[in-house]
Amino acid sequence: MKTEAEFFEAFNPLLELTGLKVLSTEVKSYDEGVMEIIPNITIAVSLEGTNSDTIYRTMKGLEMAFNKSTKSDIRTGYYDAEIGYDEIPAGIAHIEIDSLPFFLEPKAPAAKM
Repeated sequence: MKTEAEFFEAFNPLLELTGLKVLSTEVKSYDEGVMEIIPNITIAVSLEGTNSDTIYRTMKGLEMAFNKSTKSDIRTGYYDAEIGYDEIPAGIAHIEIDSLPFFLEPKAPAAKM
């Protein structure tokens, strides 16, 4: 799996099986400079009808299932306002994924003036 599209082709069917209500998905670079080609994915999910413990366990199960089925080694992290991440609105949790099996295209160098 060498592209973002190939990653989501394998990941999305597993995500759908979890029953999590996905609000948005964002792929961005981990950092600037050399790290700009390292991807980081944030999946915003609704806490409506569930709780952080259930989402956390579901997230870890998703991580294990994906890694086993694709022989990958992604890592997931859980974030919400309840555990101190005030920038995340109440009722929403973020699942962050890194150690992804693809890279982003580097940004074009800025034009010199």
